[in-house]
Amino acid sequence: MAYIDLFTCSSSLSFFDAKGMGFCRPKFLIFDISSQQIYEEQKIYSPDVIFPISRNLIDEYHKIRFSLFNNKQIQYIIHFLEFGLDEIIAKHKEYSANYGSIIDSLYSDNIFLELNSAIQEW
Repeated sequence: MAYIDLFTCSSSLSFFDAKGMGFCRPKFLIFDISSQQIYEEQKIYSPDVIFPISRNLIDEYHKIRFSLFNNKQIQYIIHFLEFGLDEIIAKHKEYSANYGSIIDSLYSDNIFLELNSAIQEW
């Protein structure tokens, strides 16, 4: 599966069943982690990966979608979310250093809050 296929079907991750989620999730996560490089090379944007793996995790629909994940796969998801959290923290620290602002703005960043919540739920 090429990255252009993932870009073309960017919302599909939200609709995969348990088998589809297990099969396609790694490619989407790699695309997201490599998004800047892939954009520079192919001029395509990474689909939103955080939303489908972080929203309404206690909902029965999502429990079923992730039901085939083993502990190692769950840890992979948590590490992916932590990676995203680290990127946001680094951006806020850089902004704070460059503009003399306080880092507390981090705690009102919606993505920061969403990632923290998702990590706790996983």
